[in-house]
Amino acid sequence: MITEKAIRAAIVDVIKTAYPDAVTYERNVLTSGRDTWASLFRRQVVNEIFTHGWIVRRKSTTKTFNADYRTSEFEVLGFYGFKFGTTATNSENEFQAIIDNLVEIFDGVVELGLGGSVMHEGLSMPDIGLINTKDTEFLHIAIGQMRVRDFSC
Repeated sequence: MITEKAIRAAIVDVIKTAYPDAVTYERNVLTSGRDTWASLFRRQVVNEIFTHGWIVRRKSTTKTFNADYRTSEFEVLGFYGFKFGTTATNSENEFQAIIDNLVEIFDGVVELGLGGSVMHEGLSMPDIGLINTKDTEFLHIAIGQMRVRDFSC
């Protein structure tokens, strides 16, 4: 049986391959104080400081009676720093393009590199919004879901 930690790590590896400069976590690192959230995803690349990151965390796992597999639900949280721009060039459009690209990438790697016994049913990103983390700082946030079936049970 593939561990839940290995599945989370595989999901994070797909994200890291697509966006190597993004800060990624295989577990929840958020605290109740939103004022610290942006710093969790802030990085300096060359001379630019930007905020972009992902958290993958398990929501639930079920094993159906008489089934030869277990199903795990994972939450994929995306964060992106808010920037002002024109209608054509703003952070909301940039983040939406990243999300769309990530959904397409996951559609192409249904086995997550763990072999044929572990497959996912696609990444869904239904909730996208903007949160205020401090008086002057905003983060785009995307809340996605992924259902993974493990047939190695």
